[in-house]
Amino acid sequence: MNRQNEKINRQIERSYHYYINASNTIPGYMLRNLKNMPNNKGYKWRDICFFGELPDENNNKTTIFEKQINKLLIHTYNGNKYTLIEKIYDNDNDNDNDKNNIKTHKEYINKNQINREQKNKNQINREQKNKNQINREQKNKNPKKIQKNQKNQKNQKNQKPKLLHVKKKE
Repeated sequence: MNRQNEKINRQIERSYHYYINASNTIPGYMLRNLKNMPNNKGYKWRDICFFGELPDENNNKTTIFEKQINKLLIHTYNGNKYTLIEKIYDNDNDNDNDKNNIKTHKEYINKNQINREQKNKNQINREQKNKNQINREQKNKNPKKIQKNQKNQKNQKNQKPKLLHVKKKE
C-alpha cells in the first residue's frame, strides 16, 4: 500500500511540474486573449486547457481552441454533446491574408486526393515509358548484331593503333 501511495505522489508531482512548465510557455497572444475571454472559452496548450478570466456566458456551451500546424481545432461541449470543428489553413499560397487561405476539411481532402491521383498518373506514365524503352531495346538487339559487335570489339583490341601523321627524318 505504501508503494502505491508513493507512485501516486510521484505522478501528482510530475503532473504539477508539467503544468507549471506548460503555463510558463504559453504564447503572449494567448495570454492577452484569455484576459478578454469568458470563463467557458479557452485555449488548449500542450494538452492543458486554459480558460478565460471574465465571468462565463449564460449558456451551457464550453469552447476550446487548439492550434496545430496548418489547422485550428475547435472543441465544443454542449451538455453531453461534443463537436469538433477543424479549420485547415492552406499554406501553398503566398498570400498573407489568412481568411483567403482557410479551407474546409472537405476541400482540403479533395485537393490531397487530386494530388495523389496526379502523382499516380505520373508514376504510371513513367513506368509505361520505361517498359516501352526496354521493349524497343530488346527489339533492336538481334543475336546476330550482338555477335558482330562483339567480334568488332575483339578485332579492335587486337589491331595496332593507326598512325595519323608520320615525320620523316632526313
